[in-house]
Amino acid sequence: MPVGSPGASAPPKCRPRTEAVVRSAAPSAAAIRRESADLAESLPLITADAARSVYGVVLDGDGVDDAATAAERDRQRGHRRERSGSPAPSGPLDVATGRRLDDNLVEVPSGGGHVVACRHCGESLGEAGSLTLARYEGPATDAGPQIIATASDYVDAPVVFRQYCCPGCWTAVWSAVVPADHVDPVTGRSPDSSAA
Repeated sequence: MPVGSPGASAPPKCRPRTEAVVRSAAPSAAAIRRESADLAESLPLITADAARSVYGVVLDGDGVDDAATAAERDRQRGHRRERSGSPAPSGPLDVATGRRLDDNLVEVPSGGGHVVACRHCGESLGEAGSLTLARYEGPATDAGPQIIATASDYVDAPVVFRQYCCPGCWTAVWSAVVPADHVDPVTGRSPDSSAA
């Protein structure tokens, strides 16, 4: 029974491992195979189009097409690069000894203090609470095909899709559908502040 039809059960919750792999900058074949196993659990509930647009995963008759998935994720990163305001990259740091903050960010020692860097490419992003990231803001529907409602039917305030990406590898660090005046927890900035 399709999700959303009367009597349908709720879709399964995504495991954190899936989210981490989905956002990785350059997934290995092993990471894609792990994701394939996670995604296979949801295949009765997810279409090939949704797997591609939401997760960047290309399915073929046998499961995940590794090469096509890598190419699709490259295409999605290119799209993020084109649509986002981009600060100049500041250069990579050695993240091997960094303390993991989440799936995409690490805290690394630098100049007697600590800075936050991209876990995937090592790009220095700044101090916690004031990260320098590429920012995109657009209509809520840009978040993907899962956004099927019109926000104005439910709230009076304008609602937007906001996404922050690493300016080094274009990994999506934070994405959400939020009120337009929402202060982002990733940067600590109000929406009228420049991302650069």
